[in-house]
Amino acid sequence: MRVQKTELSGSMIPFAVRPALTATALAMALSVTHPGVALAQGGSTDFTVPAGPLNTALIEFGAESGVQFVYDSEIAAGRISGGVSGTLSAEEALVEVLDGTGLTYRFTSADTVTIQPLAVPGGGAAGVDQGTMLLDPIIVTARRTEEALQNVPSSVFVLDGEEIDRSNITDTDDLSLLTPNFDFSGGDNPGRIFFAIRGISDLNGASTGPTLGFFQDGILQNNSALTINSNRGLVDVDRVEVVYGPQGTAFGRGTIGGAINVVTNKPTDTFEASLRTELGSLPDGSFEAVINVPLSDQVAVRAVAYGELSDGFVDLPFGDTEDSIGATNAGSRLSARFTPTDRLTVDASVQYDTTSVDAPTFAVESSVLDSDPASLNGTIDELDIERLNLRGEVAYEFESGTLRATSAYNFTNFEGGEDFDFTPPDNSFIVRDSFERVFSQELRFESAEFSMLDGLGKISTNLGFIYSDMERENNPFFETNFFGGPGGNQTINSLKITNIGVFGDVRWRPIDRLEITAGARFSRDKADFALDVAPTGTFTTFVEPLVFDDDRTYTAVTPNASITYAITDEVTTYFSFSTGYRPGGLVGTLVGAPIEFDEERVRNFEGGIRATFLDGRLSASGSGFALFYDDIQVPISQAFGGGIENAAEARSIGAEIQLGAQPIDGLALQANLGLAFAKFTDFEASIAGDQTGDRLPRAPRVSFSFIGDYEHPEPIVGQMRPFARAEYSIRSGFSGGVGGDDDLGGFDVTNLRAGLRGDDYEVTFFVENLFNEGYATENVVPAAVANAALPPGFEGERFLVPGPTRRFGVEALFRF
Repeated sequence: MRVQKTELSGSMIPFAVRPALTATALAMALSVTHPGVALAQGGSTDFTVPAGPLNTALIEFGAESGVQFVYDSEIAAGRISGGVSGTLSAEEALVEVLDGTGLTYRFTSADTVTIQPLAVPGGGAAGVDQGTMLLDPIIVTARRTEEALQNVPSSVFVLDGEEIDRSNITDTDDLSLLTPNFDFSGGDNPGRIFFAIRGISDLNGASTGPTLGFFQDGILQNNSALTINSNRGLVDVDRVEVVYGPQGTAFGRGTIGGAINVVTNKPTDTFEASLRTELGSLPDGSFEAVINVPLSDQVAVRAVAYGELSDGFVDLPFGDTEDSIGATNAGSRLSARFTPTDRLTVDASVQYDTTSVDAPTFAVESSVLDSDPASLNGTIDELDIERLNLRGEVAYEFESGTLRATSAYNFTNFEGGEDFDFTPPDNSFIVRDSFERVFSQELRFESAEFSMLDGLGKISTNLGFIYSDMERENNPFFETNFFGGPGGNQTINSLKITNIGVFGDVRWRPIDRLEITAGARFSRDKADFALDVAPTGTFTTFVEPLVFDDDRTYTAVTPNASITYAITDEVTTYFSFSTGYRPGGLVGTLVGAPIEFDEERVRNFEGGIRATFLDGRLSASGSGFALFYDDIQVPISQAFGGGIENAAEARSIGAEIQLGAQPIDGLALQANLGLAFAKFTDFEASIAGDQTGDRLPRAPRVSFSFIGDYEHPEPIVGQMRPFARAEYSIRSGFSGGVGGDDDLGGFDVTNLRAGLRGDDYEVTFFVENLFNEGYATENVVPAAVANAALPPGFEGERFLVPGPTRRFGVEALFRF
């Protein structure tokens, strides 16, 4: 698309349109004055401004044209220019440089130009038709470099910060219901959640890395089995990107099924402050406070504090406590940005949060289906989770591209215990004291696009190196009165992984509309395993003491390739091939030496199309995929212990389809459909018998969501605008265990929100799970449940993890 500009007639306005997959439309309009007619009417110049960071492109453009720019470098930071080449007038060339960046220009004199945002969401300016409503541009980092979603050769689902706020998405659990082919199964407490993308999920509890990587600002957060299933909060977020398929080249380890990348808001040069509070019916409450302060022209800081207190929706009618399972969460993040020059940006942040959980949310099946979940476990000590995240990044924009150096340190600590068999703790109890700490250092260079020899087009690269050092220690102590008397087992299980990755891709554009990309990553994981098993009491009769220390090294090359072709400015199609790998490892058992398992591998073939219609009022995106999952790490049965082996193969074929529309002013509609036919093609060695042909767990054939959002275009009183939002999500039946067909039924959930919105405040009334749908997201098979002394009437019950019951409340937002 072109950035368009007209004379002073005011009959036209500058605008750019790109497809959007968000559900909320923004009014896109900005008035322009034009005293720079002399420049526009000047002669032509030969321009050779290469594609790359916009700040760099504007510097080069100014040198070639003699135009002086006056603008805040912050608004250009992170934006990419396609450059310009050819003999053009200065104004024509400037249009090319700004094309697709979301920015426009205004002449302040014959040779001086200011750069400014393309539009003022919800606002507009003098001379603008306020009825004009266009889809919002989307910038993503799905390939580890900022670019338009339209150009990404992969299926990507994006929710920006405004959508996240409007849907009241507070963690990754909430996110999954709106995302096609992104299924979740609730863990045994609010701090845990199990994910699946296109049927790929973690099928064992002792791996050396995740199948789906959860990233915050490009830093992997779930490095080992201890943190793989952490349910992370989403606070003060710019956007969340769900990238489908193996991401071994772009994101690295732990992404054979896909990646979830959370991009937080960074400090800006504008003061802002806000307070969000919420009261719910569980009862529960939460708050989020944000303040952004520019300390000088070069330094800005941003701070956010948040907290949540919930009584929970699962009752404890049995055991020592007749109460409900609750949780608390609190944390803060402090960020700073230093921009000493237009070319240099330094970012630093520290985040700390803690979660406390009363008890696991196991519930009996009958109570789940009655929408009144009841747990048999009332004798639990509190589980505490602490997280500390430090991140620093230095980015320097050369004329040839941007060099980034990113350092990070993550620490996670788990403390607590649980009743292992739903009986009093003197019968069977387990205490956990575990931690994980990770240091990583990445160096990456994103080149500008530069011309090759005449007739060979343009080329750009993205090259990098990463080093990470992870240490995890899991120290459970198990004590029981079963097996004839008191006994127990103290296990110290430690894992150290040193990862080195070298990665890069080359993007060749032989003609303007065609891009061919090829890339690969070399990964080396050196894993050190240590195990110390010390039985006590009756356990000494069948568990031998064991001290084990060994290491393994795993290497892999994961290539990818893609072709992207822009049929028109509004329609782009692509085809891609990608691969992924997860390292093997050793898993300890209660009897005998640890068992070794090998790597997993995935091959993914994908094609898709993205398009906009009706002057940007309608967007459509569709992708089809076929992935092949080899040497899957699955649990195997073993007396008084467990193990893992590469005993399964699988295939998943399906599609993601996303539609967005603004049929009238103020109304935005969004529909998302996921289809996944994922099954084991070979799984004879399953602990549940031969499961060849069964569905993969957490892989419903159909996942669908619909969002309707309406905000009155004009204030009704002062700045007050009424709004309403409806969300409907459906999942077909799926397996919640290690495999099988429809052992958990399908379900649908409806959420409603309505309220009043002004420039400085917002009041929202909401109801979630409007029809109080009773459903489960996971099977639970406690190891000792066969020995549990269940209350009368509950013998033979299945144990499930329930989905949230109906909840209603009010939310208020104030901006200062």
